[in-house]
Amino acid sequence: MMYSEKSDLSKKVCEEIQWNFPMHALETMKMKDIVHVRGTALKPDEARHLENFCENMGYRYHGPFAR
Repeated sequence: MMYSEKSDLSKKVCEEIQWNFPMHALETMKMKDIVHVRGTALKPDEARHLENFCENMGYRYHGPFAR
């Protein structure tokens, strides 16, 4: 499996977090029933928001991390 920013899973996560899917701000991959999420080009506050969202939803966040 590979990360994808254009997949149905990425679209689902964007809808859950209420982000604009066409901006491709994140990419996702599902492996062994675990959703893995990576930000693409995020500002530090967006990275913190995505990391907190993933933690609350039970997703694994893999960066980028806020400085």
